[in-house]
Order: sequence, then C-alpha cells, then structure tokens
Amino acid sequence: MFKLIIALALAGFVMLVVSTGILAWLNWSSRLYMPIITALPVGTATGFVSIISTLKASTVKDSFASSVVIYRDSLAAPIAIPKSVAASQRIDLVGLLGQLKVDPGSKVTTDQIFNTSLEAVQYALFRMVAETHRGGWVAVNVGGASTALIRKTPGVRMVDLPASTVKEALKGNPFALLATEEFYWQHGRFPVPPGTTVELLHSPSSPKTGVEKRSIRLAKPLFFQLTIEIEPLGLDSGIPSDLEIGPNGRSRARTLNASGQLDPCPLAWLSASSPSSF
Repeated sequence: MFKLIIALALAGFVMLVVSTGILAWLNWSSRLYMPIITALPVGTATGFVSIISTLKASTVKDSFASSVVIYRDSLAAPIAIPKSVAASQRIDLVGLLGQLKVDPGSKVTTDQIFNTSLEAVQYALFRMVAETHRGGWVAVNVGGASTALIRKTPGVRMVDLPASTVKEALKGNPFALLATEEFYWQHGRFPVPPGTTVELLHSPSSPKTGVEKRSIRLAKPLFFQLTIEIEPLGLDSGIPSDLEIGPNGRSRARTLNASGQLDPCPLAWLSASSPSSF
C-alpha cells in the first residue's frame, strides 16, 4: 500500500511538472523570468525545511541485569536445564567454557573466572544479536519439551556483514577461535543496516574506570552508535529458581551476576534485539 501511494504521488508530481513546462512554453515571455527565478529557490528551500523537520533524532537508553551459572573453582559451567521459556533464552556458557584447553592441575583465581566468563558472555551476546537480526524461528527445550519461538527482526533494510568483517571484529576474543565457532561463522550471517560497522571492546579494571568491562559496539557514521556494555557484579551462591542443576554440579555452581547498559544512540534500529532476556 505504501509503495502504491509513493508511485501515485510521483506520477502526480511528474504530471504537474510536465503541465507547468508546457504552460510556460506556450505562454513564454519576459514576464515569466521573475516568477521562475523566485519559484526555484523558494521551492528548494521549502523542500529542504520540510525534509529536515522530519529528521528528529531519537535516542534509546536501557540497563539490564541478569545471571549466568558457572563453577566457582574452575573455568567451566554446569549443565543447567531450563524450566521456563525465559530461562531457555539466557546465555549458557557450558558449550563455550567446556571447549577451553585448561590444565586440570592448575589452580584458577576468582579474577580469572570473572574475566574469562565475561569474555564468554561478550562473545555469546555477539552471537545472540546476530541470530536475532536473522529473524525466523528457533526451537528451545523447556522441561524436556521443544518449544518454537519466533524472532522478530527490526523493521529496517538489512545486509549481511562480510565474513572478513565479522572475523576482524572477533579476532581478539578467544572463544571465536574455537573449532565449533569458526565452523559456525562459515555459515552464520550477521545482518545489519547498510554501512554499519561492529567491534568488540575491552576495558581492563583500573581505579579510574572501575571493574573490567566488555562491550559490543555497532555504528553507522552520521546515523547511530550503539554500545552494549557488560560488567560483572559478583558471584552468588544461590541458583536461579527456573534452572535445574544436578546434585553433583550444584555444590560447585555459582551465579555470576552481570549488569549491562545500552548507551544512547540515534535511530534505535536495534530495539528488537535488546538483550533484556540475557
């Protein structure tokens, strides 16, 4: 319907321009110089003001907090069975942390667990954004039964990022170098608005900036810049009630609480992939 309206409006505009041209040609005289000279700049200025008045910047800012279940004494995570659809949409680090090559005899510190888990969350969130932008449906397992979920894509035109661009953005994250993840990105797409760039950022802990933070930034010059920033809040001995963990893993399991923030950005095209379910 919208395309039909545009087509009719363009057809009417063309007919008006042709009619005006024919009328001016049939009645041409020196008296028409001034109206034409006046109409051109006035019409251009009117069009400019009409268009620019519709380009009002919009911003979005949001904060969220969620939890990821990991082990308190190793770079790994227990298998957690979700009891609800919301729990099934949380980031699960079992598959990522389980592929790390770690010396079983080495002792890991709390800082290592924090930092490595946060790095895994950053990569998993990167994948989540890409998969949300693809749209379609996905099957999740809740209580042993499969449930289909529909992913709604943002209502803007999308193009796939080149594979080389995705690889460049992920080069600093070790989880992207895992064999399964390299295979995933050979076939995985990352749709974004045309001209968008993406990068992964790391802010080490310091007295000035606070605790360690990891971010994902998507930007299109002169249009928007969106940053998803994640930081750890601490380890909790409790386990979310909507997750089921076996007795062997439950004694070692801890909940890594994390907070995130969507920084203000013009044109909030990413609203459909807000990570509030993370």
